[in-house]
Amino acid sequence: MSTESDLIQRQREVLRQARVANRTRTDVEALAAAQRVQAQQQAEGTLAAATQQAETAQRQAQVQADTELHKTTANARSVLEQTQNQVAQQRERAKASAAEALQWLDQVGLGEVYRSAQAQPAAVEPDSSAALQRAADASDALLSDIRQAVAELLKIARRRRIQIGAGVVAAMVVAAVSLVGYNRWQQQERSRTLALTLASVIARTSEEILIPAGEFVMGSPDGEGDDDERPQHTVYLDGYYIDKYEVTIARYQACVGAGACDAPQESSSATRGSYFGNPEYADYPVINVDWRQADAFCTWEGKRLPTEAEWEKAARGTDGRTYPWGNEAPDAGLLNYDRNVGDTTAVGSYPSGASPYGVMDMAGNVWEWVNDWYGNDYYRQSP
Repeated sequence: MSTESDLIQRQREVLRQARVANRTRTDVEALAAAQRVQAQQQAEGTLAAATQQAETAQRQAQVQADTELHKTTANARSVLEQTQNQVAQQRERAKASAAEALQWLDQVGLGEVYRSAQAQPAAVEPDSSAALQRAADASDALLSDIRQAVAELLKIARRRRIQIGAGVVAAMVVAAVSLVGYNRWQQQERSRTLALTLASVIARTSEEILIPAGEFVMGSPDGEGDDDERPQHTVYLDGYYIDKYEVTIARYQACVGAGACDAPQESSSATRGSYFGNPEYADYPVINVDWRQADAFCTWEGKRLPTEAEWEKAARGTDGRTYPWGNEAPDAGLLNYDRNVGDTTAVGSYPSGASPYGVMDMAGNVWEWVNDWYGNDYYRQSP
């Protein structure tokens, strides 16, 4: 009997434990479900927050990009305006210089000659070795020539025992005036022809080229060039104008004639005894001038010498090339160098060797002055 009672009691205990286990499983499932819901809610909340942060970041990035674009546009406009202002100022200075030069030509009687040369520059050829200074002779020299001619006629009369009276003297003066007038006419014609030639050269070789604002690579890379050309670095320059050709003898001679420039230290060249002042070389580069003379000439034309950086950018452009024409080795078809000619050549004689901007003779022919003073460590210290 007790055995049966114990069995029933054990069965009841098993049933009770089963009910407890069932409730525990139900509680576990409910808890798991609640946790799943909570996790889903947290994930959705996190996703929403991340989305909101991403949208906020995107809006901030857009605002920043718009701000930078506005600044860049404003800077570009400012640079453009500065470049345009500089160009306008340079053009005004060039006009003023041209007006001053034309005024001087008018004063020496060559204004119309110069204007004709601009209208028909190709129709003039030099036919005289007389210097342009002859065209600027003062009128008081005429009296001296007449006196000299009369003195020569008096000598002839005395040798021939001609009686010298008032009428003879008057006739001598008339003859002297006629003689001087004829010689003056011949000289004037030669001078006008020469002036027309020089004016034609000046008009043809005074062209300027605009070098636009921007960066370029200055100097030589490691292993190339000289030590004072390194390190190679990037330089920004505003826009500027530079002469297309080297300064010709004709242009410098006009400055000398105006009294603003000193004549070159020597009038000869390497192989030519008569170089400066010889119309045969009017469109050849002027030589034997120091920095002071070069600076004076630029000032007279309303310009200035280029800086070393301006000269180098005009010569090589922005792609870092070694020579004005590229990276090919020099040859006699590209430049006058290594004594292959033996002396100077007319400016612009090597169009194949022009720089990327079209500036001529940036390599070879003659040395060219720049505005900077030399410093062997300048490249290591320059910005």
